[in-house]
Order: sequence, then C-alpha cells, then structure tokens
Amino acid sequence: MKSMEAFQVVMQMTIMPMIFLSGVFFPVGNLPSWMNFIVKINPASYGIDSIRQLMLETTASSDIALPSSMPVSAISLTLFDHALTVPEEVFIVALFGTLMIGLAMLAFNIQE
Repeated sequence: MKSMEAFQVVMQMTIMPMIFLSGVFFPVGNLPSWMNFIVKINPASYGIDSIRQLMLETTASSDIALPSSMPVSAISLTLFDHALTVPEEVFIVALFGTLMIGLAMLAFNIQE
C-alpha cells in the first residue's frame, strides 16, 4: 500500500463482511452448513460470541430463561460439537491476533 486511502478501502472491504458474517445480526445456531462454515472460520465470530455470553450471562451448561423456541446452542458457538466457553473464545481470538501480528512483522520487514 502506498497511500492511506488505499489502506482504508482495503480495511473497509475486509471488516464489513467479517462483521456481517459473524453473527452480530442473526443467531448462528440454525444456519445452513455452508454459512455455518464461514461463521466458524471468521475470527470476529468468536469475539462477538464471547461478548454475547458475558452480556447475557449464558454458558452451555447454565439454565437460563430463553424462549422455548431458542436453545442455548442458538446463541453460542459450537466447534466440533463442543459449546465454546468465554476463555476458549478469547484464546482463539488471541491466537488469530498473534498470527496476524507475526505476518505483519514479516510483511514490514520486506524491503521494496
């Protein structure tokens, strides 16, 4: 990137789809399999789900007052049939952040 404007365009084109596909605006429990795959590879999904669990005070094993039509799995992410806890989701986000920082350091070390 040679200009600030180009960087802002790339970031906007990256962040907006990640937010829309992270489950902010819809529950991720009953998605089609192809969309469920996209949600689970999106690192924003894990950050948003951990915030949702903290705000709603839900865990996979808690008895919370949800409408009968909405199971707990509809508001929390599952990975390999395991409902993720907040520390596990924070670990996933931290792992992704560490990986991206490492890639950024490599990219900045490359001389033009």
